[in-house]
Amino acid sequence: MSEGSNDLIGRYVYKVGQHLAAERREDVTRELLSSINDRVDDEHAPGETREDTALRVLREMGPPAAVAANYGYEPGLLIGARSLPAFSKLVKMLPAVIGIVYVVLFLSTTAESGDWAAALSPASLGKWALEYVQTALLNLGGLVVTFAVLEFFSRGRRHTAAAFDPAKLPPVPSEAGYQRVRPAWTVVKIYVLAAALTIINFRPDWLVPIWSDLGSHRAEFIPIRALGIHVPVLLFSLWLGGHIVLKTELLREGGWTRKTRWAQVGLHAFGVVVLGCMLLLSSSGEVNEDFLASIGISPSDRVVTGFSTAGRIILLGVAFAALVQLLHAGKGLWRMSHRR
Repeated sequence: MSEGSNDLIGRYVYKVGQHLAAERREDVTRELLSSINDRVDDEHAPGETREDTALRVLREMGPPAAVAANYGYEPGLLIGARSLPAFSKLVKMLPAVIGIVYVVLFLSTTAESGDWAAALSPASLGKWALEYVQTALLNLGGLVVTFAVLEFFSRGRRHTAAAFDPAKLPPVPSEAGYQRVRPAWTVVKIYVLAAALTIINFRPDWLVPIWSDLGSHRAEFIPIRALGIHVPVLLFSLWLGGHIVLKTELLREGGWTRKTRWAQVGLHAFGVVVLGCMLLLSSSGEVNEDFLASIGISPSDRVVTGFSTAGRIILLGVAFAALVQLLHAGKGLWRMSHRR
């Protein structure tokens, strides 16, 4: 067998697989690879190289998207067959994840007000339940729009029959392990990022528990801004949203591509900017005096030192996270420069 023909067929089969749902991809591509090889062997003419025969057979078969259509791929759908398994995984987890986020928001809001009786009243619980349903429906709509947009742009990358040339198909990405993603873990990451995005936007002054000796109180919940820490909400939202879109695309594709690897490098670099802005805009160790006055503490009180220390620890964590993002961006650039 010709190495050139095997490479051509391998590239073609890989491209067909990219248009299929991840769950069916391995079985279909194995079957298709065997079928194409058998056809090339049967149609190989005397005096013709096996590579030329493979090119002729692949041209006759048509664009990979057209072949994928024979295995259940339907390009006209709002959410295509390739995207449907990933969409189903996310939708199944949606109610539980939104519920967890709302429980956290309910507990933090009630802890801040201290009025548990009012919070647990039928009227209050009914209001939270209604907001939960509205948020779940809104997020479901967001999922549909996200998948529809990704489906639209992926359709725009497909070959048409008139322009299709199997010799110009891109090579199969090397190192399959480097390209593989774990669907279950990717779904978890998407929802963790979505929960963080929700909290950042709805509770930008999220609370930090600080243990101290404040009279009868053993602990106080301190708004993060009171510790001198500024969160750039818009930048954080764009960063988290970018990661959500990237991981959703990975779930659809079932693996990494060169474009998604570059997108990951860009997001890591943007993460350095976001976290760097947070460090520059924050005041290390400076506790908000207005907040101290609201809870009856003098700036000279010894517990203020504990508040300042907590703020510095949080900013130290932010600096470490920025360093990690920088290292990941550098590592990604190095990998991309050493791969085809």
